[in-house]
Amino acid sequence: MHAEIVISGNVGQHVEWKEDERFGGRSTFSVAVTPSVQRNGEWQEQETTWYRITCWRRLAVHVRDSVKKGDPIIVGGKLRLNKWVNEDNVVKHDFAIEARWVGHDLRRGSGTFVRSRVRNDPTEPFESDVEAARAEHERLRLVDGTGGGEAFDEEFERIDPLTGEISA
Repeated sequence: MHAEIVISGNVGQHVEWKEDERFGGRSTFSVAVTPSVQRNGEWQEQETTWYRITCWRRLAVHVRDSVKKGDPIIVGGKLRLNKWVNEDNVVKHDFAIEARWVGHDLRRGSGTFVRSRVRNDPTEPFESDVEAARAEHERLRLVDGTGGGEAFDEEFERIDPLTGEISA
C-alpha cells in the first residue's frame, strides 16, 4: 500500500542520472524538509526529515536538466517507508518518494517555464530538449558538409549552436 504525499523542501544533493533502456532514464536526489513552528512569538525549526526522490521517464529528464542542489522544490508522489537491519543489528529506515511531479517552490523565488517539444516519433529515445537540439545541429552540419550553411540558419536560427538552447 502506498500513500500519496506532497512535500516542500530543499534539494540536498546534485541530481543523479542513470540511463534506463526500458524507461528512458531515472533521476534520484534527496530533499530535506525542516518544519518551523512559532512558540512564544519566535520561530523555531524542528528536526529535519530527509526523503529520497526517484523520477522516471520524461520527468526524470526534466528534473535532471532543471533541479540543482539547494533549490527549493515541491514534490508529489507515492510515499514508501524502507526498513532494514544494518550490520550492527540496528533497525534503520528511510522515506522514499516515487515522484509524479516536481516543481520549484515559487513562494521562495521566481522561475521561467520552457515547454517541452513533443517527439514526432514515439520510438525516439528520451532526451532533453537541449540534447535534441544539439544532436539536430550536429546532424545538419554533417549533412550540409560545411559546418552550418543556409539550411541550418533558416530552419534553426533560434537554436544556440554552442549550448543547444532554444531562444525565443
